[in-house]
Amino acid sequence: MNFWATWCPPCKEEMPAMERFYNEKSKDVEILAVNLDPQNNVKSFVKGNNLTFPILLDQEGSTQQTYSIISIPTTFIIDEQGLILKKHIGSMTYDQMQELTK
Repeated sequence: MNFWATWCPPCKEEMPAMERFYNEKSKDVEILAVNLDPQNNVKSFVKGNNLTFPILLDQEGSTQQTYSIISIPTTFIIDEQGLILKKHIGSMTYDQMQELTK
């Protein structure tokens, strides 16, 4: 689960790596990208960047509060039982995504 915003440069930086990771690993790993600025044109951003992984909108900020997000991007690796295994703050490369999900 990745928390991000359209105005965030490190978030934008990691999007191509997330898309590549999703395309190559979607049989084994699901990406849920939670957008924290739904008032901006998220649909246009997603289309302009050719993103195909699920983008969720945190309309009320409740998900951001639940996960205590204070810096973005922040990514959680969550197992099938819903347990948080790892937390990464900051932009990630494709190689980091692979390493975190081993």
